[in-house]
Amino acid sequence: MEESTSQKIIQLLDLLREVESALGDFYSRCAFFFPEDESLWEELKSDEIKHAGQVEELTIIFNEKKDRFRLGEFNPEPLKTFLEDIEDQRDSLEKGELTRDNALFVARDYEDNLVENKFLRAIESEEPEFIRLTEQIEQEETEHLEELEDYIKAISIN
Repeated sequence: MEESTSQKIIQLLDLLREVESALGDFYSRCAFFFPEDESLWEELKSDEIKHAGQVEELTIIFNEKKDRFRLGEFNPEPLKTFLEDIEDQRDSLEKGELTRDNALFVARDYEDNLVENKFLRAIESEEPEFIRLTEQIEQEETEHLEELEDYIKAISIN
C-alpha cells in the first residue's frame, strides 16, 4: 500500500474518532442542560464514547494488516466541517443559545449525517473484525437516528 493511501486511511479514522468523541461530549452536555431528557442523552453519549473506542480498534486492525485494506473515494473536508459544527453547537449550548428542541433536532441531524454518509465505507477490506465493527457502528447510528425521531414525535415537537 502506498504511504499516501495509508495516511489517508489513518486521517479518516482519526477524524471519525474525533467526531464520535465530540458527539459523546455534546450529548453529555445536553444531559446536563436538559435533565428532562437525561436518559436519552446519557444513552447516546455512552454509545458515542464506545464508537470512538471502536474506531480506535479499527485503527489498530488497519495498522496490523495494511495490505488487506483499500481506500475508496474519500474527501476529509465533510468530516472536518462536521467536527467544527459539533464544536460550534457545543459552544452555543454552553452559552444557553441552544434550546431543548433545537438540541434534539441537531442530534437527529448529526445521526442522520452519519447514517447517510457512511464515512467508514470509504475503507474497503475483507478483514472480518473490521467488517464486524464497522457494521456494528453503522447499525447503532441507524438506531440512534430512529430513537431520536421517535423521541421527537413522542414529545410532540414539530
